[in-house]
Amino acid sequence: MRETRKAVIDALQSATGFMNDAKVAANVMTGGNISFDVLGLDSLVVMEVVMSLEDELDVVLEIDVFNNVSSLAELVTVIDEYIDEVK
Repeated sequence: MRETRKAVIDALQSATGFMNDAKVAANVMTGGNISFDVLGLDSLVVMEVVMSLEDELDVVLEIDVFNNVSSLAELVTVIDEYIDEVK
């Protein structure tokens, strides 16, 4: 879970720069959560994040994984569940 959370944070940071906001960064770094609505993710950013996560975690993710999640914590959970299923 910790590795997945870090990979998700890194991918989102690379794509959106969301950690440049001091309040958001403090919240996330202390284990908090962030809604994807706050990040304003569009389809190109979602593709970039998915590809980054696939490379980092050595998994193949369906692009629609973002359709069913609305926050960083939910995405981490979905990816961890997927990794557990394919092991």
